[in-house]
Amino acid sequence: MATFSAIRTRCAVRFFDSSNVIITDLVWKDYVNACYRRINGAEPLWPWRETTTTTLTIAAETRSATLPTDVFRVVSAFNSTNKSKLTPTEGIAEHLFQWASQTEDGVPVQYRVFNNQFQVYPLPTILTTFTIEYLVRPADLGADGDIPVFPSEYHDLLVEGALADAYLDDGNLKQQVAHEARYKEQFMQMREDVLSERTERYSEITDNFY
Repeated sequence: MATFSAIRTRCAVRFFDSSNVIITDLVWKDYVNACYRRINGAEPLWPWRETTTTTLTIAAETRSATLPTDVFRVVSAFNSTNKSKLTPTEGIAEHLFQWASQTEDGVPVQYRVFNNQFQVYPLPTILTTFTIEYLVRPADLGADGDIPVFPSEYHDLLVEGALADAYLDDGNLKQQVAHEARYKEQFMQMREDVLSERTERYSEITDNFY
């Protein structure tokens, strides 16, 4: 199990530049966290993702409220005032491009997420409360002792990804390609491992003797 400090040290040890360019610890933090966000954002169904809820209120004849900054994806929305579930508009093209001009009011039955705003349709006629369930965006690694949320056997993903970015900025495309390939190989292996079935499935024996 690698700590944030150990991951940065491994990056620094493995990075080589013929012109003796030295990457500071602060820059390695940026490279590692860029890779960390890349991994965590790649799959909404990662098993380490957690959901939480928040309550939003939208005033009468108003369309939207600001979502918390840690929202990765809204899972469901419930109109707590009118005791009804809202449906998302994603995939309903005729709504996506006309929201700005839609002024109908009533009991909100649909929602969309736009620029970190939770927007509803139609516009509520009264102050309305909504309960939002959402996937949490994992926080960046910060303290030296922080541990990445994904399985420890794949922590080296962060090293490969950070090195790929560092060599890209350094102009060493040969090394960048090599580390990016290694990153993708390890990433695909992790995806296969952690998104597979977590329980054994045995044939069910049905008793049909009468």
